[in-house]
Amino acid sequence: MAVKSIQYNQHTLDISYEILNPGAKVDLIILHGWGSNKSIMKKAFSSYMDSFRHIYIDLPGFGNSTCNLALHTKDYARIVELLM
Repeated sequence: MAVKSIQYNQHTLDISYEILNPGAKVDLIILHGWGSNKSIMKKAFSSYMDSFRHIYIDLPGFGNSTCNLALHTKDYARIVELLM
């Protein structure tokens, strides 16, 4: 597990992520639904798609990622974009 600090709307968010199969050349970003986290997604998908580099992300406020502000869908999209 790794953590990257993202600056977003004058707030610092610590985003937890994990990369599996790092030698693969094609990325597959796996995002969880509301109330879930990257660990659940990893259990569900990590044994599949061996030709991809799997990037599992805890969205802000879920799992091991921090969040100290209210976010909308477009905010989550921008935060993932900043993380990449």
